Amino acid sequence: MAVRNEQWEIDLFEVGKIDACLYSWCCPACAISEARSKMDGSGCCFNFMALKNPVVIHWLMRSAYGIPSDNFFVDDFLIPVCCTYCAVNQMYQTAMTKGNPSTDGGSRFNLKAFSHESTQYSCNECMYATCCCPCAIGTTLSNTVGMPFLMGCCCVGLCGARNLVRYQYRIGGDECFDDFCFPAMISGAASCLASCGIICLPCVLGFFSYFVAVIMKILKESEVQLKARGGVPGFYLSSPPASEMNKNINNEVMSPVYINSHGVVATPTTAVSVPHNQEPTVVAVEFSNSGSKNM
Repeated sequence: MAVRNEQWEIDLFEVGKIDACLYSWCCPACAISEARSKMDGSGCCFNFMALKNPVVIHWLMRSAYGIPSDNFFVDDFLIPVCCTYCAVNQMYQTAMTKGNPSTDGGSRFNLKAFSHESTQYSCNECMYATCCCPCAIGTTLSNTVGMPFLMGCCCVGLCGARNLVRYQYRIGGDECFDDFCFPAMISGAASCLASCGIICLPCVLGFFSYFVAVIMKILKESEVQLKARGGVPGFYLSSPPASEMNKNINNEVMSPVYINSHGVVATPTTAVSVPHNQEPTVVAVEFSNSGSKNM
């Protein structure tokens, strides 16, 4: 669970660490890509290619770290746009210091698969994704992390949206190929055909159908997950709802743990002595393949 009511590591016009400040000023795209990578374990290369918009990253960091805002338009739009270098320095030093704000979010926790319901589209969803792809992306990110609709619609592309949905819902995948390379290659091929004046109806329909299918999939996934959360989107990297925590993920099993009167905990592979006149307390604990457990 991310800690709420945090603050930026440095003020907007504060230098902070001189080497970090120089790095942010000399290569803001690299700094902002590395900042998001430090926050959620995403790949720097992917962020550099597909998700380095300072407006979007500024909002994501505020959401993940629980940094309050009195005015979204000023804090998440005007500041990153008008004071880009200062904002990047602030974001970079904050991420380098705070790291991942969640105990169960980030790249190493992306073990799930898209839900079965995400492939069951309605006619309305199909028409929405087909007629206005940016609007569908905006709705998806609004459902997923509570991002303002216009920000998601205007500032995030298909590659970034799919990646954010995966990280929020702990869905596995390859961000290099699944989130970027394949969509980018399809888009590039379509652009080349159009620029060369080559009109191939099967190709156009194939390219467009792929984009619509991906958008519909993440849109439907966001709707399914939003319903599971009771209609309230979680902040970025927030823990999944309790109902999701109890599902078997990646062959996780439920094992008993015994706690004696002295508070000594024993797993099934650890012996524990319990007096004959005292019953042990049994607590359900979820074990993952990595050996971690959540009480």
